[in-house]
Amino acid sequence: MSNDRIAREGTIRLQFDYAAGDVAGRAVAAARDQKRLLGSRCERCDRVLAPARSLCPGCGHATSELSEIGPGGTVESWTAVPGTGVFVLVRPDGADTAITHRLAGAGAGEGDSRNPRIGGRVTAVFDYAGLAGFEVVES
Repeated sequence: MSNDRIAREGTIRLQFDYAAGDVAGRAVAAARDQKRLLGSRCERCDRVLAPARSLCPGCGHATSELSEIGPGGTVESWTAVPGTGVFVLVRPDGADTAITHRLAGAGAGEGDSRNPRIGGRVTAVFDYAGLAGFEVVES
């Protein structure tokens, strides 16, 4: 028997349904139906979590209360993925954690003036399905 490894590159597509749960589900519905961002508030450590989730990652306490955040936010980090676009890590106003999402209308080339900057301001962009991404409002 040979110890040679064989690797094959390819793509596997899987169709699936994702159950967001009660807390995140209410936040997703608010983004879709009311075009607003909601984070979950931890009653124990008082952190506001974005995206909304059922458990606080800091203290492990269950969350159920939702709090309005954004729509503006601060760029914590960003990356350009060739052929795919620019993705940003955004801490929405009023939140203690950050959301990763697509940047609308961004360049991707080095030095492109449409690229975000760390500490720059962005605002949420909504479409028929909810949060579509963020766009730069100040770089």
